[in-house]
Amino acid sequence: MVFFNSANASSILATPLRRLLVLTHHKCASTFVAFYLEKLCALNRLRMFRSHLGTAQPQPESDFSLLTNATYTQIEDAIDAPAVHIIRNPLDIIVSAYYSHRSTHSLDGWPHLRDQRRVLMQSSKEAGLFLTLAFLERTEFFPKTSGPLHALERWNFDDTRIRTIRMEDLVTDISSMLGQTVVNVMQTEINLPEPEDFSFERITGGRRVGEVDDASHYRSGRPGNWREELPEPIIAYVRAHFHDLLQRHYPDALA
Repeated sequence: MVFFNSANASSILATPLRRLLVLTHHKCASTFVAFYLEKLCALNRLRMFRSHLGTAQPQPESDFSLLTNATYTQIEDAIDAPAVHIIRNPLDIIVSAYYSHRSTHSLDGWPHLRDQRRVLMQSSKEAGLFLTLAFLERTEFFPKTSGPLHALERWNFDDTRIRTIRMEDLVTDISSMLGQTVVNVMQTEINLPEPEDFSFERITGGRRVGEVDDASHYRSGRPGNWREELPEPIIAYVRAHFHDLLQRHYPDALA
């Protein structure tokens, strides 16, 4: 395990409360982050609340509240501790969701995806990508939950209580991007999981970043696949409707 002492860790979040709110979205490393926090909790006898419902709010009795389909309107009045918001380039969300929704994601308890998969299996790849874009923007993407693009488009990125972390940075150095944040928030000695356990190679059983397996939930691991995968009309649409998000966090996607 990796050991950090909060006494000499650089300050990341201003308010030293012993709780952390972790907000993310479908196809934005939600499973990856849950795996990391579960391991961290086991090492340090901490408690985590996790919900995939868009209506969920942080739970004050837990050390971590992980909301994997967070919506800003549901949490804006419930933020009472340091918070991080994990995002992903919307263009890559579409590509990842297309392959996941078509074949690898579980259908358990998700009738909306069962219907979507049936449609995707009957459609060409290009049509399927358009259908995926529409599905990700639905207000009823999952019961009581809007789609990740719907949530991202309506997020208040000017809320200074919430620190934005790009998924692309998180997965390359989770100890620094998330682990050290935990250290600063908890203000105590924390045992962090070994970062090697969360490498793409370890999680996929040996594949390197960029080696594609369409049958895997972790398909590629390489950001920017949208440039080869998405039709031009989808790229133009996302650049227009997510321009502020892209300009702030993914300016290279506008070129």
